[in-house]
Amino acid sequence: MDADQMTPDSPQFNPELTKDRWVACFDLLGIRSLVNNGNLFQVFCAYADAQKEAKPKRLGQVRVFWFSDSFFFYTGDSSKSHFWVLESVSRWFCHFLVLKQIPVRGAISYGAMYADPVHSLFFGQPLIEAYDYAEAQNWIGFILTRSEEHTSELQ
Repeated sequence: MDADQMTPDSPQFNPELTKDRWVACFDLLGIRSLVNNGNLFQVFCAYADAQKEAKPKRLGQVRVFWFSDSFFFYTGDSSKSHFWVLESVSRWFCHFLVLKQIPVRGAISYGAMYADPVHSLFFGQPLIEAYDYAEAQNWIGFILTRSEEHTSELQ
């Protein structure tokens, strides 16, 4: 964006919003088929259930955003305790969706990510990696990606 296009409400890059974080991506399965078959009410119900379970008040140290049939959870920092909170939230999210008969697959990744929830700006390698790994899974559940070099410290 050029300086002459900036307004007082325009987002400004803030390097302090780039941090090493834990990031999880979850893909609700079967949504494309439901949309293509005209089952929009079922799509709505699946989204409503997932969004209800992903509300920030339920997450504590974990934040969430979503787009289409992908839900993203992320932590405020790279601490071991935040990993375990994200892992617990991820486990609950998958469990809840499967109980509601909404198949889901996902991945947890780690690395530097820019997160500006006020302006809905999120980007970084762990976001891309978690998304790619989630999309590549052929089963229901979630995995920890290979990018995370601290896995031995988590035990």
